[in-house]
Amino acid sequence: MPQTEALYSTTAHYNFRLQWLGNPYLDFQKSINYELGYDQNVYDIVQLHIGAFYKDYSDVESGIVYAHSDQSIVLESAVQREYREIRGLDIEIRKSSGRFITGYFNFNITQKSVSDLQVPDISQIPVITDNPAIGINGELRGVPRALVEEITPYGRGVITLRAPEGWGPKIMDYPILNRTSASFSLFYTGPRLVKHPDRDFRNQNPDVKFYTIPIFSSNVRITRGFKISNTLDFELYLDISNLYVTKYRVAIPNSQDYYDDLFANGKTDRVGSEEVSNKDILRTESPVLYAGEHRTYILGIRLNL
Repeated sequence: MPQTEALYSTTAHYNFRLQWLGNPYLDFQKSINYELGYDQNVYDIVQLHIGAFYKDYSDVESGIVYAHSDQSIVLESAVQREYREIRGLDIEIRKSSGRFITGYFNFNITQKSVSDLQVPDISQIPVITDNPAIGINGELRGVPRALVEEITPYGRGVITLRAPEGWGPKIMDYPILNRTSASFSLFYTGPRLVKHPDRDFRNQNPDVKFYTIPIFSSNVRITRGFKISNTLDFELYLDISNLYVTKYRVAIPNSQDYYDDLFANGKTDRVGSEEVSNKDILRTESPVLYAGEHRTYILGIRLNL
């Protein structure tokens, strides 16, 4: 279903001019999904999965402008003209069972495209007027084309280390590592396409692309189980977020100078780094300089009845 706001919401300006008019006649949005996968058992140790997928979205909720020539009525409403496509490759290595270690890691490469409905230099969405001599029967529309987003690889996974029952050193014949485990959550984001903040620079250098540095981060959960009786046991756990995070700069007071410096030194693929020739660009009063700089600790207890 389209969003409720697109169907029924109506927004008026303070002078009682309509800004948004819902369209209760919107139909269902549609999607078609395909996936082809291959799985292989590798030496009875891990499972290898390789999958290719494609998703097609049509009749997607989008917007349109209704405007009278004398500007007496200018409002937006919802229509269903947008379409999207997603295609990608999915690679996963999984170890589902094991005495000491289990886990998986998934690597995904995805490319997305979305229809570009803008009317150049006029509107981001099509415009319908009351003058049939304007545009095509009174409608201003651009040339529909697909905007293809850059491919951004990303990965995620969990590795769990577990002490088997009765394994490890003992104190007074009690195994101190009994029912103890540590799970590491791993996250990877490859280079992402970003824009220079200055529009004039983008217009003068349309072929120049900026990319962020890859980012890796991890969290950990440490658990220790205790058995009280046949029907009652509890578990202590400690969650630590941002155990390790790639040094990625987020506090840049003058981003235009920062991008200009990277461009001048041929480092357009190092956005987020501190590899600038003029370190004064990086001066900031912000207490948070890097992504994932704050680490959190959560200590809890879970009862199992």
